[in-house]
Amino acid sequence: MTGREILHKMKEKVGLSSSADSGKGKSKMSKNITHGFHLVKGKSHHDMEDYVVAEFKEIDDNELGLFAIFDAKLLDRARERYEESISYNRY
Repeated sequence: MTGREILHKMKEKVGLSSSADSGKGKSKMSKNITHGFHLVKGKSHHDMEDYVVAEFKEIDDNELGLFAIFDAKLLDRARERYEESISYNRY
């Protein structure tokens, strides 16, 4: 792990960094665009939890935002579908 990665992990742990896992994020191209999410543990007491994706990606001077919630029961199929059709690698 590089020094930069260690610093990022430390910032993330104390809530100073934004990432897809931290629940907050911001656009790198525009200071006016931010996003956030809040995760709440369900009351069903089972291991199947929903999956959240919230990220920005810069491609050819354009910024794309992807925000999705996948149902845990369909998670494997949803991930496959995400990789096939929504993945940034296809653009």
